[in-house]
Amino acid sequence: MSMSDMLSPEEISALLSAYRAAESQGKGLRDKSVEHPVRLYDFARPDKFSKEHIRVLNSIHKKYATMFSQVLTGLLRIPVQADLIAVDQVTYREYCASVPETTLFCDVSLEPLTTTAIFEFNPAVAGACIDGLTGGSGVAFSNISELTDIDKAIMARVTEVLLRKYEEAWAPYIGLNSGVRDSDTRGSFNQMFLPTEPVLICGYEVSLGQSTGMMSICIPAGAIEAILPSLSVGRSVGSVPRHTPATVEALKQSLQEVSLECRVVIGRVALTMSDVVNLQVGDVITLDTKPNSEAEFWVGSTQTCFGIPGRAGKKLGLRVTRMTDFDRNELR
Repeated sequence: MSMSDMLSPEEISALLSAYRAAESQGKGLRDKSVEHPVRLYDFARPDKFSKEHIRVLNSIHKKYATMFSQVLTGLLRIPVQADLIAVDQVTYREYCASVPETTLFCDVSLEPLTTTAIFEFNPAVAGACIDGLTGGSGVAFSNISELTDIDKAIMARVTEVLLRKYEEAWAPYIGLNSGVRDSDTRGSFNQMFLPTEPVLICGYEVSLGQSTGMMSICIPAGAIEAILPSLSVGRSVGSVPRHTPATVEALKQSLQEVSLECRVVIGRVALTMSDVVNLQVGDVITLDTKPNSEAEFWVGSTQTCFGIPGRAGKKLGLRVTRMTDFDRNELR
């Protein structure tokens, strides 16, 4: 190094002062960084839903619990109460581990949301439904591993009815077109999704008469991502738009021409499953009514009157004998 390259004492002192100042400033920055804790991120379980999204999803499925209770009460003719206990995001492996081996899985489509989702009924719920719809009192059975094809068909029909109400629960956000694709015990569905795939789980506790069990809905988390913008703060489940008197009157007028499903019930009978299976042409089914008894006239799910069946020209007819004490607002 030449003499011209050597630093003077003043320059050396200035460099040392600058170094100490930089070191002191860096230490202060490091001290400040300690004040902010590091947030751990689990790449095996990525969070796809915000707290707001979970809040709306919880509202949708809480509303569905009420619909679930009402439709099964009417279908089974026993008291049914469903309560939402959890809406959570887990992996499919964790979900399968949380349900019994002998639980019943119904593979359903929820288009356009997803072509594959699961409605799961544990043995207590599935057993009570099958027993109630085959002439029993809705008593659950614990062994569901030996379901017959008739049992699976019954539960598929129950699931179809429940899916109609599930479509209604989602209606404020997306129009669903649902259907049952298959049904079997859990072991047949272990490979439906990848073990590490995130899924949305909605768990319910269901009381059917004297039986209590669990039911759950499993939807791939990725399927719901496409509609996350719709799950916004400004839209709430069950919100009712305000109408002016003019729009209300126009709505009433348009409903005057709506067709309603009407039916006449001439009697009822309880048959065992063996009776149904062995039915043949020519068999006589004895009803619980006498030949001249009144028949029931129903409009949708409401009985409106009684009447006597007979001939009206070339067709059958019903002569109304008395009205029931029904709420006419239910038909408006």
